Amino acid sequence: MAIHFNAGEGLCIRRIAGAVNKVGRPFLYATPGKMFWIRPKVQNNKYPHISSDNPIHNILSIESEVAGEEKTAKAYTVISDIIKIAKEKIADETSPSEKLQKLYGIIRKDFDIPYGEPNLLSEGLAKRKKIVDCDAGSFVFIAVAHELRWPVYLATSMGHAFIFWQNSENKYLGFETINGGDIRGKDRDLLKQEAGLIVRNGRKHLFAQAYYNRGVTYNDLGKHDLAIRDYTKAIELRPDYPEAYNNRGNTYGELSGKHDLAIRDYTKAIELRPDFAEAYYNRGVTYNDLGKHALAVRDCNRVIDLRPNYPKAYFSRGNAYYYLGKHDLAIKNYTKAIKFKHDFAEAYNNRGNAFNKLGKHYMAIKDHAKAIEFNPDLLWELFRFA
Repeated sequence: MAIHFNAGEGLCIRRIAGAVNKVGRPFLYATPGKMFWIRPKVQNNKYPHISSDNPIHNILSIESEVAGEEKTAKAYTVISDIIKIAKEKIADETSPSEKLQKLYGIIRKDFDIPYGEPNLLSEGLAKRKKIVDCDAGSFVFIAVAHELRWPVYLATSMGHAFIFWQNSENKYLGFETINGGDIRGKDRDLLKQEAGLIVRNGRKHLFAQAYYNRGVTYNDLGKHDLAIRDYTKAIELRPDYPEAYNNRGNTYGELSGKHDLAIRDYTKAIELRPDFAEAYYNRGVTYNDLGKHALAVRDCNRVIDLRPNYPKAYFSRGNAYYYLGKHDLAIKNYTKAIKFKHDFAEAYNNRGNAFNKLGKHYMAIKDHAKAIEFNPDLLWELFRFA
């Protein structure tokens, strides 16, 4: 479908295109009713193994806003080198699983890049001791797959990124982790449900993950408005993205007067993934903050059904019972939380408060002493309750 522009827009786009060709990186042009990528006409000679239409440009462009030019340039260099080695070492006739295993070996052995938990690909690759997680690692795989013309897409499930394979007729072949292992069980079932969306909107799915990752970074930096902007963009690109709703809810929860928006997002995340224990937990905590303690108990019950050994769920349910005046039940839940996390200072502290309510002051003193042992800062909390 043709896109029509007025004279002013046409002039603006020509100027942007000139800049894009100069730097060799694409630019996302977005106005009300129009959104598309302006791509360079020539390949960037600085990174000769990365073609101008490789989706890694889009990913690193999104990340560069927070990562900066230096880290982005380092990431480009590493990815270009990985692509070069992959072209030399991976034969076309190998099977999909063998291709991924060989690429995994190149990343791990040739470049000595282990797996950890960076929020951004460019952050991980710019470190002296490089590191990538499953999401960032999948971006590298997508970049290599593009240059070697592998029929690969990004897939996400249960908070992780995976590889989605098609054959030459665009028929589903299977899902694999980034180390080439086949996916089975619950993850595989979820990925199968998403397969049609991934095939139709392959790059949108990829960009949604990049905006989500940048949102996590902004939230960690305390830049909540920018985090909400990025989570919202991820949701626009992928409307069935439960993790993005959950994380946006967390960010709203950190802002004064936004708890109702947080509840709305957690509820949407649960609607999309009915067994999303983290979203139930977060909604329960927010209900406690709003004084809706019975609803908090309900959500904590669901979390415990899904994750019986999760100490924070018992702690949150204990808080709800405490404020409902059910101090015996509160004590039972704090005790359960301590069972699963022996150094849970806040659980000792709150159990001590509940013992005080029941007149069991000796038990309260023991718990408060234990709380201070694990977290001396709680001493000020005890003065507040005194």
